[in-house]
Parts: sequence; structure tokens; C-alpha cells
Amino acid sequence: MWSFLIIASMTVLDGEQLKSPYGIWANKPGCDLPFVRGFWVACKWADLEPEKGKFNWSIIEDQIKQAHKEGTSIGLMVFVGPDCPEWLYSNGVPKVFNSDAINPRGESHLLKFPYYPYYFDPDYINYWFNQIRTTAKWIGALADSLRTGIVFVQTAEGTTGDEGPYKGVPFVEEYRITTGDQRWIDLKIEAWKIYKEMYGSMKPPVRLLINTGNAQQYEGILDTLIPDVWKKSGHPGHIYQFNGEKSYFNALKDQLWKRTSTGEFRRFRSEMDETGNGWFRENHSQNMYWLNLYCLNYGLDILRMDCNVLKNPVYRPGLEFFTKYAGQKDPKDAIGAFSAMKDVLDAADKDRFPEDKYGKATPENKDRFLAIAKDYEKLGARIGDIDHAVGGAMTNRMSKAMNDVGYDLLAGNYEVFLYQIDPNQTSAGWWNIGPKDEPYGRFARSFDYERGKNRMYFVLNKDFFTRESGNKVKVRIIYLDKGTGRWSLQYINKKGRIKTASKVSNNNSGRWKEIIVAINDGLFAGKGPKGADLILTNDSKENSFFHMIEVIKQ
Repeated sequence: MWSFLIIASMTVLDGEQLKSPYGIWANKPGCDLPFVRGFWVACKWADLEPEKGKFNWSIIEDQIKQAHKEGTSIGLMVFVGPDCPEWLYSNGVPKVFNSDAINPRGESHLLKFPYYPYYFDPDYINYWFNQIRTTAKWIGALADSLRTGIVFVQTAEGTTGDEGPYKGVPFVEEYRITTGDQRWIDLKIEAWKIYKEMYGSMKPPVRLLINTGNAQQYEGILDTLIPDVWKKSGHPGHIYQFNGEKSYFNALKDQLWKRTSTGEFRRFRSEMDETGNGWFRENHSQNMYWLNLYCLNYGLDILRMDCNVLKNPVYRPGLEFFTKYAGQKDPKDAIGAFSAMKDVLDAADKDRFPEDKYGKATPENKDRFLAIAKDYEKLGARIGDIDHAVGGAMTNRMSKAMNDVGYDLLAGNYEVFLYQIDPNQTSAGWWNIGPKDEPYGRFARSFDYERGKNRMYFVLNKDFFTRESGNKVKVRIIYLDKGTGRWSLQYINKKGRIKTASKVSNNNSGRWKEIIVAINDGLFAGKGPKGADLILTNDSKENSFFHMIEVIKQ
């Protein structure tokens, strides 16, 4: 049966402990950081099988042993396509030369991949399928202590782990293949069947993780062929607040957050390699932090990065927070819940931004984007690179500066199991607020005394507590210590009354601060005003600014 479920957060292997596989992953073993939960063990087919039929297993075995020693999980991948062995070409496989293509970081693909195999060549297919089967047999023969640490194998069909065969366009027309070519789709399916046959028969089976395409074009095929397949998400992980993210998320929402027919959660991974792009460099700390919050809100379970990136202390707050919550899809089992507050300027929203005032709502209408940003400029919103604010996600990823207006964006806060009620009706959104050397101020929300918005309401997921849990929590609030305003945290106690948990007076330090408050008699049943469990209340005529409320089970 094709079902392998990692139930516990820790698994005992040979007297050592394997940490939960969900969270931040490094691109290779040896990245000894407490928040790293897994390692990417990848190699080129050319290095794995340098001579026909002769495999060099040491290039992956040494990495698997290192990961086992460190008690972390392993994801395995063999790159094919342009990373295939040279001996294939001397054995009849045609060599394909392409025009150049530039990646989102402005780098030439031609320098890395000067030529490709012709994927439909029968000899290439036979050699490739043999490599898949041979690698799977070798993995299946590993000692149990090593084999059990391999939680997934990601398939590769084209260039790197991407969905397409080529970077650039072949000069010879007969070698051209599009991602929508039925022959290409059929070839992928045949490969996936072999992967399923080889890894699904292992005990326990190794998960397959497959790239379903940036346009999610292989979703239906995979859901039928391998119902509990793990999936690679495209743009999430690379960037937050990208055009089209709302439609992208809605198409996958049930897969991300609901159990499959086997009773398991399907798992999703992505990688982050945008730290050199202009928009990211504008504020490394804030962009990494909010990217990780976005990934949790979206439902990613695994986020992979280069070890050198992970070692940068500026990035640590976001990386640690992602590992803290990653993989927790069932509120009953979650250690906590959070709501990171933000407003969203979505140019696709015709109700909030009428066309007669802002212009026609299209993803390419620069004037509309700029008009929206202008109206919210006093709240910190801006557009830094209008040419890359419009268009699709790949265009957004190449932006030279941060943009606060997009199209077809996910509305509201970044939240997991704690939800703000009517955020725009009860609070004001802010952008780029507070010290730039702290990670929190990319977005925020505040009271709005002049407009009568003096209470913010929050409710926990109805399944957050079980009857046996006791409802004891600690509440962590991160706020901007700006001005001398006063505010309080209130909750509904078990008698159904509003009770004050803490009162705070700002001291105008200009820095972000936090308080942690224990609540031992909370009802947490959505019985307060507006159905709230927690309430932030303005106790003065001055507005206070907030980043996050986090509720941690005790």
C-alpha cells in the first residue's frame, strides 16, 4: 500500500533521533544549525553514472551518512537532461543546442547548460529509465538506519527540477518541445509510473515529490496516478505577494490544508534563491522574515535554502519561526497559532478600488497600480519598480525594488489557526513602518482613533483545543513602541466575561517590543464580541501599532 506517514515529531533510529522533517532544509549536509530539519542530497546523472553501467554511489552515500549522523531527514534527487553523462551522446543520443535564456537573477542559462539531450530519443529514454530503476534498487538495499531517513525522492524529467525540457529554444525545429506537448506529458507519466513502482514497493515506501508545474498543469494527472504524492510549489518560497497568488492558492487550498483519502496531509516544498535580487536586497531582514510567514500561511512544509544563506544571522528570526510551525496542518496537534498583521493593496479588487477612480483593473495597468499606491502613501505604501510590479510572478521576482501593490493577491493577514475578524473594518494597515534593522515592520496594523477603530478582534480555529487540553495558553504580542499610547489585551474567560490580561503603556523608544502573557482561564469558544476570543483595545486617544499575536499552548 502506498502510504507512509510520519506520525511523531521524533523517530528513533539506531539510538539517535530523527527530527521532524518539516521546516527549513539546507542544500547539503553539514549545515549544523538548530532550525535545519533536512538536507538536500542531489547529484548529476553524469557524476552518478560516469561510465555506462558503472555507478559511483559514494557521491550520495557519504551525504546520506552525514545527514544520518546529524539526525536530519533527507530528500534525494538525480538531475537529468543537460546533466546527463557524456557517454550518452557517443551512444547515439542527439545533442541539442539552444538559444540563451536568462533566469530571474539575470544569469545566463547557456553558460551552465551549453547543450541538452533530445528527450524523445529511444536510447535516451532507455538509459534514463534504467538509471531510475538502478538508483531505486540501491536505495532499497541500504541499511534500515540510513534508508528510513530518506523521506522523499524528487523526480526530475527536464532541466534541473523544473517542469520544462529546455532553457531557451532549440535551433533545430524537430528538437523543439513545449511543456504542453502531449509527447512530453506522456514521457513524464511513464517516468512517474516507474518511480511509483520502485519506491512505492519499499517498506516503508519513500514518498515521491513531483513538480506539478507553475501553472499547475499536472495536478489532475498526478492526483489520479499518485493520490498522496508530495508536491513542489513553484513561486511560493521564492517570493511573497506575487501577482496571481490568490488564484494559485485557491486552486491548491484543499490539498494544502486537508487530509487526503488516506488520512494523511499531502506535503509541499519549495526553495528560496532570490537573496541577490533587487527587491530582496532592499531589506534582507524583513523580506526573509515575511517570506517565511507567507510560506506558513500558504501551507509549505519544507523550504530549502543554501547553507551560506541559512548561516546569516540577519535571516534567523524568520527561519526559526518557519521551522517552529512548519508541517502543523491539524489545529488540534499544533503547538500554537499566530496572526501576522498586514493590509493588501490588490489592484484586482474593483470594490475597494473602483475602476471609475483608479482605472481599468488589469494586471498590466501601471497607472492603476500607481494611483492605488499614491492613495496609501501616507500609510507607508509605495511602488519601487513599476515595470516589475505588473505582469506575472516571474516578472515580479525580477523586481529591482519592493512593491506594495499587486494583482490577484491573497487578502488579509498571514495567519495559521488564529484569525483577525474584519481587519479592514476594525484597524488600519501600514507598510514599511518602524526601524529597518528589525524584521517586523514590512507590514503592520494599528488602531485608528479618528475613525472609531479602537478594538481588534481575534478568534482561534474552532478545533485548536481538545476537551483534554485545558485551554491554558501564553499570548505573545509584538508591538511598535511608538508614542505614548495605552492599550490592553482582553479575553473571554470561562464565565463568559471580558477580562483584561495585560495593560501596556508605550514609551516611545521607536523599537519593536513584545509582551508574553499567561491566560489560564480562557474560554476560547468564539463567544466574545464579534465572535472573538482575544481583543486588543485602545485605552487612549493615540494609535498603537502591532505586528503579531501568537497563542502558544501550555
